[in-house]
Amino acid sequence: MTRDLITISGDKSVIYASKMMIEKNIGSILVYEDSTVFGIITERDIVRKVITDCRDLCEVQAKEIATRDLITIAPEDTIEHALITMYRKKIKRIPVKDSDSHELVGIITTHDIISAFNTLELG
Repeated sequence: MTRDLITISGDKSVIYASKMMIEKNIGSILVYEDSTVFGIITERDIVRKVITDCRDLCEVQAKEIATRDLITIAPEDTIEHALITMYRKKIKRIPVKDSDSHELVGIITTHDIISAFNTLELG
């Protein structure tokens, strides 16, 4: 799990989100409003919801294209549970939410899982 969560405010532009994703070398960014993360934007969202519709990257706000109703797992869930959930929901990233505080504590990506298995194999 990646614990360093990269977030932006929902009122930031999609171009700002894109630049953050490039700067941090990530494929998605979490979106918050009033200190609460409510959604996620992926590179695919930008292509499908902005570029394909010829919308202006500088004018569209992050909250307009963010996928809401995040599917999450708990820190104590297994990698198997994460994989099954990601497969069934057809997602490549899954935020990890603390069971007690309900705060996001990390995110698991398919890259994280592949890296973990690779480490086990090579280690």
